[in-house]
Amino acid sequence: MSSLKQTTMGAFVQPQQPTASTGATLARRALLFSIPVATALVIFRHPPDPATATDLGHHTGLYIWIHVGLLFMLPLLGILIWTLLRGIENRAATIARVLLPVALVFYAAFDSLVGIVAGLLAHEAMHMSAMVSVGAAALAERWMEIPMPLPVISTIGVVSWTVVLLAAAVAHRQVGSSWVVVAGLALAGPLFGFGHPFITGVIGMAGLLAATVALELGGRAQTTD
Repeated sequence: MSSLKQTTMGAFVQPQQPTASTGATLARRALLFSIPVATALVIFRHPPDPATATDLGHHTGLYIWIHVGLLFMLPLLGILIWTLLRGIENRAATIARVLLPVALVFYAAFDSLVGIVAGLLAHEAMHMSAMVSVGAAALAERWMEIPMPLPVISTIGVVSWTVVLLAAAVAHRQVGSSWVVVAGLALAGPLFGFGHPFITGVIGMAGLLAATVALELGGRAQTTD
């Protein structure tokens, strides 16, 4: 059976077939869209930041694995943000690119030192003998108070992450990207940076997803200073 189709003018044309580049584009978009979605799923059950290790209760295992998951998601978020800046060469984009590695390193360091270590200490304290667990619990409580230099690491990670996303928003605004892109990036900065636990972190990832979808489906503007 012929695959030719007749047009209204009577001519026969070959139906357009999906090209390899179309498939690659769809795969790339699916990967980019999945990064903020996966991150939101990781932090969806993140309990509010506990004031003490005791506040974790029986959620220590969940608390540990959420922060382990974040260690895998942070590099992927970095790749996503770098991709969103592709083709933009202005000062705001340069600031975002320069600070992005700083944000990822210090945010991941703080995530590991506080989220994972505090969770492990609290978990071990719950499963030790009464006498030993008192000392372990005290150590966990002390760690949850975030002793130096953890506040420095935290501040650098949170502030640099926020500046990266805000700079990316400014960069896109300067080249005429839609307000969905600009607002989504601006929301993802402080909401995820200063409070990745549910629900602020999930809203931040929703903003990043909206920006990614709008940019990928709406086209890119490219310009320089």
